[in-house]
Amino acid sequence: MIRIVMTLCLVMLSLSGCVPGQQIEQLGIITSYGVDLLDEEEGTLDNTILYTQFDPEAPQPMQTIESTSSTYLDAISAANLKTSYKLVTGHISLKLFGKEMAEKGIMRLLSPHLRDAEEPANIYIAVGEPTAKEILMSKGITDVSKFLDQLFENNIREEILPKSNFMDFVHNVDDPGVDPIQPVITIKNDKPVIDQIGLFQQDQYVASISPDETFLVKLIIEDFRAGKREIILPRAPFDPFIQNDTDEQPKEDLYLTLDEIRSSADISLEDKKQLHYQVNVDLEARLMESSEPIKIDSDKVLNLLETEMSRKFEEQYEQLTNKLKELNVDPIGFGTHYNAETKHEDLTDEKWRELFPTTTINYNVNVNIIRHGVIE
Repeated sequence: MIRIVMTLCLVMLSLSGCVPGQQIEQLGIITSYGVDLLDEEEGTLDNTILYTQFDPEAPQPMQTIESTSSTYLDAISAANLKTSYKLVTGHISLKLFGKEMAEKGIMRLLSPHLRDAEEPANIYIAVGEPTAKEILMSKGITDVSKFLDQLFENNIREEILPKSNFMDFVHNVDDPGVDPIQPVITIKNDKPVIDQIGLFQQDQYVASISPDETFLVKLIIEDFRAGKREIILPRAPFDPFIQNDTDEQPKEDLYLTLDEIRSSADISLEDKKQLHYQVNVDLEARLMESSEPIKIDSDKVLNLLETEMSRKFEEQYEQLTNKLKELNVDPIGFGTHYNAETKHEDLTDEKWRELFPTTTINYNVNVNIIRHGVIE
């Protein structure tokens, strides 16, 4: 929300300094653009545009307009024919692609953004499921653009979402050996929510991963500084240390909440020919909460917690790696490490698609609990 307010203030200041006030009132400041595939054979696009106005006589400052086109620029031109305001894109903050559109590839619709000096480079890119139109025309939100902008900002600040804007997406599309990941937005209870993270092969959306799987990816590609996460462990190893255990039917799982997560990771290519990688992840956290009261009064209990957590993460990494190799998607960027180690070779996207499924990746996760006590 802060970014939206600042953006609008900057727009007013910049416009007031160079054009008459009457012209300012005639502008429609586009904040979000959504696109769905209308006709695959003809390449027709169904566009949804959200814009704000500075006209004090306008019944609502936020407006929605739809258009049909074959390109992004034509979408704006066609939308201009349906409003008395001049639509401008210099302060757009989101480009949202419907699932079917994203599966066909989105770079052709983003290319004009690279050549337009007026459009900001730090806009968000996301997938709307099932359609972008349904997300941007959500009935449960008055100002969808502001809501989505705050949704992205909050989740990135809380270290739930990986940092990935327009320039990150383009960089990962262009660089062989790494694939983009972008949020997937769906509707729940009439409101947009980030339900999954989308996996791309270059610019084509192919599948999605859960928040838990996203956490594993983020542990490697970004260092955590103050993250939070829940982890589920088998309860049985901790039965001797659970206090006041009167449950006649003990639960199978133990739920633990980690706070103040700090992490670092490194990837090394141990064998260039066999493509064997070693990934080391160091995770330091405070144990905040447990579904069962556990008294951690000895190194034995603490070491057990750390060992079980490390084992759990390593198992999850193995499952995630199998999934990524089956999809042939590399969001972690193992290919960039291969490229760095074999500089004499020209790595292409096609070549890495052949090599990535043949890799073997070993994970070593070291968990260190820094604060604890009687957790319940």
